[in-house]
Amino acid sequence: MRKIIILPLLLVFATAFSQKASVQSAADLLKLKEYVKAKAFIDEAAVYESTSNDPKMWYYRGKVYQAVNDDKELSKTNPEAAYIATQSFINCIHTDKKENHKDSTDIFTWIAGYSLYNRAVEQYQAGNMEVAMKFYKEVQEVFPYDKDNNMKRNNITSDIVTKNLYLCSYRLNDFTNAKMYLQKLIDVKFNDPSIYLGMCKILLQEKDTAKALSYVEMGRTTFEEHPGLIGQEISIYVAQGKTKELIDKVSLAIETDTENERLYNMRGSLNEKTNNLDKAIPDYKKALELKEDYMEVNYNLGNLLFGQAADLSTAANAIKDNNEFAKAKEKIDQKLKEAQPYLERTKELNQKKTDDDKLIYQTTQNLLKQLYARTNQMDKYNEVKAEMEK
Repeated sequence: MRKIIILPLLLVFATAFSQKASVQSAADLLKLKEYVKAKAFIDEAAVYESTSNDPKMWYYRGKVYQAVNDDKELSKTNPEAAYIATQSFINCIHTDKKENHKDSTDIFTWIAGYSLYNRAVEQYQAGNMEVAMKFYKEVQEVFPYDKDNNMKRNNITSDIVTKNLYLCSYRLNDFTNAKMYLQKLIDVKFNDPSIYLGMCKILLQEKDTAKALSYVEMGRTTFEEHPGLIGQEISIYVAQGKTKELIDKVSLAIETDTENERLYNMRGSLNEKTNNLDKAIPDYKKALELKEDYMEVNYNLGNLLFGQAADLSTAANAIKDNNEFAKAKEKIDQKLKEAQPYLERTKELNQKKTDDDKLIYQTTQNLLKQLYARTNQMDKYNEVKAEMEK
């Protein structure tokens, strides 16, 4: 009877020893950079009960999969390598009660998280929103273990990941989660006006105009000069048929604060929105008189004047008399010359820090390219053209 009992026990011990040997084999092959073979051994150890929750197995599984992720060729066939590496190092921390791997794991966890963040960005850019969300959620798990803030030093924070989760949710039309992530960012006062615009956009889609406006106003308490928030506030008032009320409100504010360039910009935007361009232009010029380096106003005024030139050009196409056409062309050229310094100043002042800045910069480049071509400034035209192509 004893032999019958002992044989199964020996088999159990042999299996356990075999799986621990698989972990060691993976470790040895890792040193030799035999990543494919190392991966086979560590995958085998991960599914057996004796080693499936062993800290040493988790540690080497993390190292093997991190190596696979870092290998350009192997990463193509193992797109989730960074995800598995990150998960493995976190599991190692949870199970390593004796802290045998603590010092190394602390380092490797944030490195894996950094790699995983980059993979998440790649998946987002490729349009794989669900995979990107899965990766971003795992990145969030890394921050509690990054005691030295190495992720932050590499410009990755929990708030940035939350913003990316919002973007994924929005593109998946999951507005419930999109609002949840946005609210988290708003609660911590995340320094990005786009979160208020994002919340407003969703609420407008849900036909909750009053609440949408409340978030725009909330955003403007922090980002008073942000053109997107100003524009959205104006758009809501216009949609509600309350443009005159808002103009009256801004005009009243100007009476008590005559040196506030932001108020002139806002009233100018309102007048432009309602096609009162003769009133908009003086407001913009007054704003620039008070603050010459006001980038948004330079752009607004330059864009408005360019638009007037474009309208004149469209009307001129119908003129058949040569003399009348020449007069029209002279007016067009004059409007373009008026627009040019404001657009050039916009380009000069634009720091291209935010998405809105980048969009304004691209639009300004395009306007200047057309303006230079129309006014035969070919040296400047070629310069802008080359920059845009680059």
